[in-house]
Amino acid sequence: MRCVKKSISLPKEEELLLSNLKEVITQEGDLPLITDSQVFRMGLQALLSSTSDELRTYLDKCPPMDYGRPPQTSRKTLTQKEIEQFFRKARSRE
Repeated sequence: MRCVKKSISLPKEEELLLSNLKEVITQEGDLPLITDSQVFRMGLQALLSSTSDELRTYLDKCPPMDYGRPPQTSRKTLTQKEIEQFFRKARSRE
């Protein structure tokens, strides 16, 4: 099986749900350990067998979220003096 590496973003609360689900699966099944990847793949298989109405319900429970870096306007811009200080410190460590 060829694997593809993906990165996801999820709310902190859902990260806790993921940990709890992994624990339940490990305790209930005969699986020694289960990874996040396995849980997501199992969820994908379950979603693929869902009806349109069920998919709509799941989608409503997972609204889009903000992720990634903030826009350039809200990121701190360093002054020329701060940039010079940064590079002076970096050179002094060499």
